[in-house]
Amino acid sequence: MFAIIAPVKRSAVTIAVGTGLAVLLLGLAVASGSVRDPIEGAADSLGSSALPLVAAIAFLETSIPPVTLLFPGEWIVAFAGAMAGRGTVPIAPLVLVVWACSAAGDSVGFLLGRRFGRGWLLRHGARLGLTGARLARVDDWFDRYGSTAVALGRLVPLVRPIGPFAAGSTTLPYRRFLPWDLVGTALFSLAFCMLGYFFYRGYESLVAAVDRGGLAALAAVIVAALVATILRRRRRAA
Repeated sequence: MFAIIAPVKRSAVTIAVGTGLAVLLLGLAVASGSVRDPIEGAADSLGSSALPLVAAIAFLETSIPPVTLLFPGEWIVAFAGAMAGRGTVPIAPLVLVVWACSAAGDSVGFLLGRRFGRGWLLRHGARLGLTGARLARVDDWFDRYGSTAVALGRLVPLVRPIGPFAAGSTTLPYRRFLPWDLVGTALFSLAFCMLGYFFYRGYESLVAAVDRGGLAALAAVIVAALVATILRRRRRAA
C-alpha cells in the first residue's frame, strides 16, 4: 500500500509545484507586459525574413542528427505563430511552410536512418545491449504500431528530433512512413502555429484573466484533474 501511495504523493506534488511555478511565471510575464515585447521586437527586426528562417528551422529540427537536438522547433514555430498574430507574416502560408519543411526534414532523417542507422546498429548494437533479437523485437513493434508512433510522435518534444532517424533504422517501409508523417507534421504545424497566433491575439483577454485570478483557478482545476487521474490509475494497478 505504501509503495502505491508514495509515488502518488510524489506525482501529485510534482504536478502541483510544476503547474504552480508555470502559472506564477506566466502571470508575472503577462502582467508586466514582457511577453509581447520580444515578439514585437523580433517581428520588427526580422520582417520578411521571418518565414524563410522558420522554414529552415522546421527542416533542420528533424533532418540531420545530432543537429536535430539543437533546435527547439515547437517554440520557434509558436513564436512565429505569435508574429503571424501581429501581422508580420500571414498565418496560412506559415502553416503550409512549416508543414512542408517539417515533412521534408523528416524524410531526410528517415532516409539517413535507412542508409546509415541500420548498418550501424547491426555492427555495434550489441555493445549497447541491442542484440539481434532485441532489434527484431523493435522491428516487430514498428511493424505493428509504427504508423501511430510516426503520427503522434511528431507532437512529443523528446521523440520528434530523433524519431524519423530511428524509424528509418528499422524495417518500416518509407511508403508507410510518409503518409502518417504528413498527418503528424500537419498536426504539429497547426497546433503550434495556432497556439502562438491565438496567444498573441488573445493577449488582452489573458491579462484580464490574470488580473481576476482566473488563471490560478484554471491551474487548480488542471492540477485536481491530473491528481485524480493518477489516483485512479494507481488504484487500478493495485
